[in-house]
Amino acid sequence: MSFRLKIGLSFCCILFLTITVAVTSWWGMNAAVQRQNTIFAFSLEIDRQFNSMSHEEHSFSSTKEIGYAHAVNKILDELYFTIGEMNDKASRSQQQQVEKVLGELKHYRNNSSNFTEQVVKMETMQSRMVQESDRLLSNTRTLTSQKSDVSEEIILQASRMLQAEKTYMLTGSKISAETVTMVAADIERLAQQIMARIDESGQRLKAYRIVKIASVYGDIFSRYLDEQENLQRMIQFMHHSQQKLAEELRTFVDTELAQSQTQVKRLQLFSLAVSLSAVALSILITVFLSDRITRPLEQLKNSAQNILNGNLETLVSLNTRDEIGQLGVIFNQMTLKLRRSFQDVASYRNHLEELVEERTIDLIKEVADRTAAEQALRSSEERLKTIVDQSPMGIILWNTDFQVSQWNQAAEKIFGYS
Repeated sequence: MSFRLKIGLSFCCILFLTITVAVTSWWGMNAAVQRQNTIFAFSLEIDRQFNSMSHEEHSFSSTKEIGYAHAVNKILDELYFTIGEMNDKASRSQQQQVEKVLGELKHYRNNSSNFTEQVVKMETMQSRMVQESDRLLSNTRTLTSQKSDVSEEIILQASRMLQAEKTYMLTGSKISAETVTMVAADIERLAQQIMARIDESGQRLKAYRIVKIASVYGDIFSRYLDEQENLQRMIQFMHHSQQKLAEELRTFVDTELAQSQTQVKRLQLFSLAVSLSAVALSILITVFLSDRITRPLEQLKNSAQNILNGNLETLVSLNTRDEIGQLGVIFNQMTLKLRRSFQDVASYRNHLEELVEERTIDLIKEVADRTAAEQALRSSEERLKTIVDQSPMGIILWNTDFQVSQWNQAAEKIFGYS
């Protein structure tokens, strides 16, 4: 693998981690924001429907108009739909809470339906009470022809009963209710007295009707009082169910908000962890690449210094297959060729010395030999110079005064001086 490819792969790893952090942060924050927006929208919609339902319920309790009860049922259907949509979006841990909310909503709906039925039932009883009271008043007026004290008392008591009934319907006073019950019993007792005194069959029939009407009215009013108590208990149950539903909804919304905040915190921790991992990986890659670059260069520098000091036995050991490893192989080959050249030169000089010693007798021959030897020496030096000039490594020659006497073209390229 080339060194360039290694650097490219390292850069791609760091870039991948950076993109992962950015995409994860964007996706996570977007999901968290959408979840919070969904929760806020759900909370606002639930509050609106809940307030509207409470208003319609209060209107129905005040006016007893069935249209308000239908409006309450319609809003309950909307609540079912809204909570059902939220159940589809909620997490598995929250679906159990949503089921609790739906259970409380169903319980409240049952209480509301029972309350509506009770109100309708009491309205029917009240209508019947009005009919019976009108019949009672009509029949008591027919007794005025008798001009007796008992008949006058019956008419007075009937008026008193109707007045107490109206007072009870308006105020709900227990004293008025007791008065209605007591007066209805008195009317029945007085009518029975008339039946016992009068012999005429028509008047006795009228008195009998008054007895029956007063008895029926008393029974209806007594049952109305009982149903009124049941109605109050239903109102309490309904209000308790409404409070329980509101608490469950508040718990669900608070839990959803808490989970959303937890999700944001987890996302922040994840982004921080991935960012730190990217930084750590960048540092490791930088240290690794620096070591892979500086260590071979250090070996090449030491080997060049050894060659400069005259040690041609030096070699570099680079086992990589990248460009730096190839440079080490070329450097070793160059050192080997240079070593062989210097060995050839040394061997040739030794040979020349032997020739000089052997041929000192004949001066002419010695001069000729010396000339030839000098010629051969110059040729060898030129060859050495050619080797040095053509070497890809910078080579510098120094004299005994430690002054630069010569360097090759590679040294010119390296240092920039001719």
